[in-house]
Order: sequence, then structure tokens, then C-alpha cells
Amino acid sequence: MSSEIHDSVNDRLFQEEPWEESWEREVVPQLPEALEEQAWRLGAMQRKSGKINRASDLLRGLLAYVLCASSFRGLGAWGVLKGIGDLADTSWRERLRKASAWLAWILSQQLQPAGLQPCPSLKKAGYGAIELVDATHFKCLGPHGMVWRIHCVYHLLTLQLSQVVVSSAKVAENLKQFVLQAGSTYVHDSGYGYRDRIAQSMEAGAYSVTAFYPGSFPMEDQEGKSIEIVKWLKAQRARPGKICTRVAFFWHQQKQYEVRVMALRRSAEQTEQRRRSKKRKAKKDQKRLQAETLYLAGWVLILTTLPASDWSEQEVLSLYRARWHIELLFKRIKQLLSQHRLRAETEETARASVYALLVSWVLQQQVACEMRAILTQVYAQVGEEIGREMTSERLHEEQAALSEWQLQALSVHLFRQQVQGTWSRERLLQCLPLLRRHLKERPRKRCQRWQHAYHWLVDPEPKESFEERDVGRNVVSARRATLA
Repeated sequence: MSSEIHDSVNDRLFQEEPWEESWEREVVPQLPEALEEQAWRLGAMQRKSGKINRASDLLRGLLAYVLCASSFRGLGAWGVLKGIGDLADTSWRERLRKASAWLAWILSQQLQPAGLQPCPSLKKAGYGAIELVDATHFKCLGPHGMVWRIHCVYHLLTLQLSQVVVSSAKVAENLKQFVLQAGSTYVHDSGYGYRDRIAQSMEAGAYSVTAFYPGSFPMEDQEGKSIEIVKWLKAQRARPGKICTRVAFFWHQQKQYEVRVMALRRSAEQTEQRRRSKKRKAKKDQKRLQAETLYLAGWVLILTTLPASDWSEQEVLSLYRARWHIELLFKRIKQLLSQHRLRAETEETARASVYALLVSWVLQQQVACEMRAILTQVYAQVGEEIGREMTSERLHEEQAALSEWQLQALSVHLFRQQVQGTWSRERLLQCLPLLRRHLKERPRKRCQRWQHAYHWLVDPEPKESFEERDVGRNVVSARRATLA
């Protein structure tokens, strides 16, 4: 195709469809104002004469790769159909690699710092936000693929991410990676249940609720004697469901801190299930279980710095149970975005893909929050209209029936449509001259079987059949082997 024809087709086709305005109208206004400037400063856009002229178009293409496109070749075809740019698959791959820092900046701008804001919905005065802390993993393709760890702080009442840190799997779970806000309460599992983590939280003026293991958290009583948790628990003779509590102290960097230790006795069924799980894990890791570990499987051990005057044992345990919501968040991110494994073989591509996924999730969260707020108002209006017939308890049950999974699924589906867009049959046929390189087969040793059958049966000149072609190939291979 001549350059004149290519330019004319390019000018005619690289225009956004008139009905395709949802990305520009609904998503672009939510992006940071300095999006274009930061794209040039951080290296995401480097050539002014490039085929992508706007930073928002580049972001849309990168999000389309992690949400919609099956490969970089598919992304190239999508870019042509949507008028984003006529780029080869290698060009898209290179742009994704160079956009890691820029995507990280966009994510930091879109996060909701819930800990910096007052929490009027929290009934207890003087306390800030309830933040859930945990980490999850994204693994790359292949048996020896890289593993990336995503450290998150998740606001419980608004169900929004407030802080995110992306690292390799070698970086352990630690509160030092986050900015802790005074007055906020951080709820996490035993991966954060160490003395230095709790001391850091208390020094920042924050509170902690965490699971812990006695072997990695030595404590003492008021007299300075070491506390043996297992011995103390056995002395309680607790029945299932009973909560045992006591005050304890620990030292860190020559400073003493006070905490509350709570232990909930599990039922016999829960204990047996927990022990089976630990045995399976020990067998998989080829380790021997100690008797102390099996005994502690019958208890839920919680440590908190919340004052007993404001937070009872049952309330603290309820806070720890709410930690499960961040586990559900990780499950929704991986399943709704369909990204259990990253399609990446290099560190640059993998890191950029992780940031693109997180940016996608944070952007769609805004719609989910709007849906949740509107539904809350609808429930309130229904309660006012039939308030005489519906009790407050019944109204609470109706509100609790809201499925967060379905709400997020609708929000993700909408965002995927906004990113991908649509195109007509006429546009698809018009774009075929530019789609040639994205649709043709890659060079390979074995011919394309349908093409060979087509030419053999349709061409007027006789062609060799599949069997004749294979026999000829075998003869040539045998001759080459003989000569070698």
C-alpha cells in the first residue's frame, strides 16, 4: 500500500465514533489534572511525533490490555478500531514497560486517604478510621514466574483502598511501608503481629488489633515475669465460646508498652478443622508439628492496644472478624478483573501490569461508591414510605441484603465497557487495510493447514496434497540428516 493511501485511510479512520463518548465523558474527568505533564516527565510519553498524541489515550490502551485484550497483537487491532493509534504489538509492549512510574503516580492520586479525614459514622468519639491491612500476591505466567506482593490498607466503612505498595515477594509484610494516622485503628493478621509493628503503631498514636503467635511475641506481666501463654490458657479451663483476657507488657528498643491479650476458645468442630489444616500444611512443607501448635489451634489469639474502657472484648473480636473483608477484596480484584496470573515475563512488564490493574480497580470503585450511596437512599425512602409497616430491624435486614459482589461486578463490567468501547461492522471492514499486520499468521515452520487446503482445491494449477507434502518434507529431512 502506498504512503498516500495509508495516510488518507489513517486520517479518515482515526476519529472517535460519535456515539463512543463514555470514556471521554465519564472516565477522563476523574483523572488527575496533571496527567499529561506527568506522562512526559515520567517517561510514559517520549516522542512528540508518536502515533499516540494524548496521555489519556495511552492510559486507555494500557488499561485495555489488562482488562480486554487477549494479547499485544489484539491490543494493536483494538487501537486501530478505536482510533487510538496504529501501533505494532512490540510498540505497545514497549509503552507498557515505560509506563510503570506513571501508572504508580496515577494510582497514588486516585487513592482515597480515609485516614486523613474524620470518621463521623464511627459511634465511638475520639477514634479515627478503621483500616484493614493485608497483602496478596500476583504471579506471572510460567512454572518459575515472578511473584509480586501487593500491600494494601483498606478502609472498612467506605470499602475503598487508602494506601497501596507494590513490591517483590522478598519484601515482608510490615507497617513501615504505610503512613499511619493518629487515632486510626489498624486491623491485621499474624503476619503483622510482631513487637516492632505494634510499637510503631503506638508511637504514631494509632491503635492495633492483630492476631499473634506466642513464640514470636514474648510478653511479661506487671512484675516483669515472662508470660507463658499456653500455660495460662490451660489454667483457664475454658469452654467453647469463652473469652479469656489479661493485660501484658512487652519491650522494644528499651521501651515498655502495654497491650491486652484476648483468647477465644474455639468449638470442637472448629478446632479439629483447624488442626487438619495445619497438618496438611506441615506435610506439604515437610515439617513436624509441635504439641503446642496443635493445642493453640483450639484458640483465637488476639492482641490489641485499644483501651478497655472504650472497647470490650466482644467488640475487639468483632473488629478482627471484619478483617475478612480485605480478603474478599483480593478475591474480587483477581476474579472480577480476570487476572489470577500476569501475562508478563520481564520485571518491567509485570510491575506496569500490576499498577494498571490497581488503577482499573480504583477507578471503577468510584462508580461502586455512587451505586452504594444511591441504594442507601433508596432503602431510606422505602423505609419512610412504609415505615409504619416495616420495623427498624426489618429495614436493617433489607439494607444488609445488598450484595457487594454483585455491585462490584456491575461496576467492573461498566468500566470494562468504557475502556473497550464498541465499533460497528462498517468500521471493522473499513479498518481492514490497517489491520493486516495484526491479523496475519506469524512465520512458522509448519504451514497453515486451511490455507494449504484452500489453494490446493481452488487454484487451477494442481497442488500437492497434505500427504504428498508431508512425504516430501520427510524425504528432505532424511537427506539432510544423512549429509550431516
